[in-house]
Amino acid sequence: MPSNRNYAVVPQGPSAAGQPAVVLPINKQAVNAAVLPSVFPCPLGSEQVLTNPAVSSSALCLAVPSKSIMEGMPFEILISGVLAQLTAAGTIGLTLYAGSSLTPGNNVLVHAVAPVTVTGTVPFYIKANLIGDSVSGHIVGTFKSLVNLTLGAEAAIASSLVAPNWATDPVQQFVLSVTPGAANAGNYVKLYEFAANF
Repeated sequence: MPSNRNYAVVPQGPSAAGQPAVVLPINKQAVNAAVLPSVFPCPLGSEQVLTNPAVSSSALCLAVPSKSIMEGMPFEILISGVLAQLTAAGTIGLTLYAGSSLTPGNNVLVHAVAPVTVTGTVPFYIKANLIGDSVSGHIVGTFKSLVNLTLGAEAAIASSLVAPNWATDPVQQFVLSVTPGAANAGNYVKLYEFAANF
């Protein structure tokens, strides 16, 4: 794909009165943008949505902006980094959601990477190839992943994502969660990339 990217752009402020949070258009500097690479501690033995280092009360969000060339064209959500799971023979899983909440259940499942047994640090990537438009009002696509040497075969995303109006910011937002199999203060994710390529 071309190298144009919409890097992890986060809301400038919280949603209020049912109105979406203010976000920056594509290729603009975001006030609260997280700088990657960045390390995200994952000490709990349960699912955790990654928080934005610039605004710790918010999730790290990737926003699909309105009025962009992405409408009606295939685009790719690319996430890459390193997982550190330091419990002996422990597992760790990753889940991509549509939404902006720190509470996993308040977001819409895109796809969950099956937990992988690892001890130490391993590289990973996630790719979601998506397409959507205002006419259909949906975003659909496929998902695949690689964690260490465990390949997640390409499959359709869990369900179509509602995106009725590509003139509204944001069209859609995405968050990533991590689920270690056991609590360990040394567990973390180092993200190198959380971007929309188009």
